[in-house]
Amino acid sequence: MKNLYESSAKFDKNAIESLGISELVLQENAARAVAQIIRQNLKPHSKILALCGKGNNASDAIAALRMLSGEYECGLILLQKELNHNAQIQLNIAKNVGVNVLDLDSLSNFSEFDCIIDGIFGSGFCGEIGEKIAKIIKIANSCSALKIAVDIPSGISENGIVADGAFRADFTVCMGALKLGLYADAAKDLVGQ
Repeated sequence: MKNLYESSAKFDKNAIESLGISELVLQENAARAVAQIIRQNLKPHSKILALCGKGNNASDAIAALRMLSGEYECGLILLQKELNHNAQIQLNIAKNVGVNVLDLDSLSNFSEFDCIIDGIFGSGFCGEIGEKIAKIIKIANSCSALKIAVDIPSGISENGIVADGAFRADFTVCMGALKLGLYADAAKDLVGQ
């Protein structure tokens, strides 16, 4: 039997404060896991799009794109302003290695992409998605691309409450620990493998 947790925040805090592991190192490990799923499921030179919020979930997605850049055609869309410190660091590095920051208004749909990474909200989500982001998630959900959620699909809370318009993943790459919310009855059809 596997242990389930509402959140892995206490594990992250312990790694950072007690063990002295940088948060950026934790994000490298998270990004590596996302990149591995993509390499296992997509041919090189496929087109990947990350939908990014402003926090550590976005930071993980951006770092994964950086790792895949050169092997794959990587782009991202920033859906929120005021990136946190880690996401801004990862974005600066990603730009330096050729990851494209795309303008949402220039894309009518996401059909040109072979993979969409959900780096919008993460496990700290609660409440409602918001009209603008819900519309973008709806477009992502309707396309045939491989869909990967970082930690937990956007729109699912840590206790398994699903907001209208949640991301529908083919794979969810959990960070730190398996989240209880992924196993809630309402979420089971959204998390994939």
